[in-house]
Amino acid sequence: MKSNLSYKTKFYLMLTGCFFFFCLCYNLAFKKTINEIVSNKKITIQYENIGNTPLQLKQLELELKNLNNGLFEENTLESNQEVRLLEKANTLIKGQKLKISELPHYDLYTKDGFIIKTQTIIIHGTFNEMIMFLHSIEKERSLGKICSVDFYSEKESGSGTTSVKMKIFFQTIIQDKRK
Repeated sequence: MKSNLSYKTKFYLMLTGCFFFFCLCYNLAFKKTINEIVSNKKITIQYENIGNTPLQLKQLELELKNLNNGLFEENTLESNQEVRLLEKANTLIKGQKLKISELPHYDLYTKDGFIIKTQTIIIHGTFNEMIMFLHSIEKERSLGKICSVDFYSEKESGSGTTSVKMKIFFQTIIQDKRK
């Protein structure tokens, strides 16, 4: 029967046999070795990370301090930040056709030993002047970082005119020292 097969058929049979041989070798020997090598690499990386934890913690604290630009101390939560935001907004609005629609207020959120303080203020006027106001207040870092700005239009029921409003969200992350 071997002599009746053509070279092409013998080639495909040999190729199929080699494929099954490699699959058998992989499943019986190589697979376990490869899994052990991958597991060893993961464990080595975990040990390196455990050794670098104090350094990483110091880097994270430094990044947090840089994020806040060193402007917020522990007593910032007790001070009246809304008044500072209102004063700064009033000084920047002078000479422009902008008005403060809603007085500033803040929300506090605590998670994982950090206090996230979000302040908002709503201003209305022309779009170009609001962009200029946003540019100038973004330079003022003592209020926090601007995390979001929401532009929207609102139709006034009394006069029927549509005005453009801008809601600015300032956010500060403070490490909670009380815990």
